[in-house]
Amino acid sequence: LAQARAAGEDPSLLVYLNALATRAHGQVYAAKKMALRPLIRFVATGFPRVVRRNWKAVGAAAAVFLLTTAASWLAVVRSPELAYSLFDERIVEYENLRLEKQEGEYRGNFTFDVSESPLVAVQIIGNNVRVAILAFALGAAGCVLGVLLLAFNGRMLGTLSGLVWNGGYAVGFYSLILTHGVLELSAICISAAGGLRLGWALLAPGRLARADAFKAASGDAFGLLAGAVLMLLV
Repeated sequence: LAQARAAGEDPSLLVYLNALATRAHGQVYAAKKMALRPLIRFVATGFPRVVRRNWKAVGAAAAVFLLTTAASWLAVVRSPELAYSLFDERIVEYENLRLEKQEGEYRGNFTFDVSESPLVAVQIIGNNVRVAILAFALGAAGCVLGVLLLAFNGRMLGTLSGLVWNGGYAVGFYSLILTHGVLELSAICISAAGGLRLGWALLAPGRLARADAFKAASGDAFGLLAGAVLMLLV
């Protein structure tokens, strides 16, 4: 069309070429339909395979979290006053006061009306996704900060577990949080593992240049993050 215009070709030819270019533009730049099949395939087979391929990173993230949880729990059970040193004093005092008011049935934070559930759900999902992305980003920045975030969350869970254990509400506490906590905490560890993969590629790239090692690890790393976010939505 540009050549025909420059050469001053026949007007009918210009009209034809212009119409042809218009139709071609519509084909090339047409909005693609959203396909659900790749998402279903990722959930059904892709994500599990990514997790299995990166079991060492996932295992390392889970180990840091669980060991910190166990150590904090044991410390608080043996010496209850240590809870004030292990975690925020105001939160610990608030939890202790709340345990005194449970009156035989542990309800935790679930004291809101059923009508508020959708709003609370959105807040919880948003917070969990934020933590997952933060764990991924901090892990990607050289591993250390990601490990510290896992340890911080493990210390929080361990301290609370020790408090409810000492208060006699351990069964009620875990029967309440395990229904959603298994998915949530697993997702956080998986997203952190994705960050650790990238961070380790920077620290120990092997025979590759750091940029190439980072690029090679990014596919699985972001796959772990994407799967973790889907878990948190569930």
